[in-house]
Amino acid sequence: MQPWPTYRMTFRTFQKAYPDGTVFLNKPSPNLLLRLFDLATGTVFDASIARQHNEAKPIMDNMSSHDDRLPAKTYVWGIDIGDDAVCFTKDFVVEQGNVVNARIGNRDIVLGWDPVYESLGAWYNDSGSPITRIDFRGQSNQGSLMRVERLKAGLFWHVWSEFYPHTDINRVHDVKTPGEETGVDDTDKPRA
Repeated sequence: MQPWPTYRMTFRTFQKAYPDGTVFLNKPSPNLLLRLFDLATGTVFDASIARQHNEAKPIMDNMSSHDDRLPAKTYVWGIDIGDDAVCFTKDFVVEQGNVVNARIGNRDIVLGWDPVYESLGAWYNDSGSPITRIDFRGQSNQGSLMRVERLKAGLFWHVWSEFYPHTDINRVHDVKTPGEETGVDDTDKPRA
């Protein structure tokens, strides 16, 4: 299946970002019995989802491994390129001034938190220079950047770490500008 770039955002910020966007809704069935069944199913589903977000432990703990580097229900934004996998927390990106330059699978990547659209995105940085500013649509101080299609946006840590147990967390990589040395020794960072 071809991966597509994704965002995790509220409906309110979706309306702000895409004022002419279309939202698809499933129409209720004209059959009263099916409508009642859908209502009951939806009520049970909503209660389970609410519980999943309010309890520290997973509701269905069917994972084969447990990684305690982060609390199980921490939201992470993960990127996997080749054999390399890295996830980031929104708090970390915000603490870095809303922009993080990283290297994943031998590709320079920039992550950016946009407070206006309340969304964290990731873009390929093929400019060869560090990104210091990027907006929701990928416009940066180095021009327009292409979104990372392999971003998994806002999943629970315990789910991400199940599929990517070798993952790195909150990796930073200083992109060297031409002719500049960063002084950062990143030889211990995983490479694909």
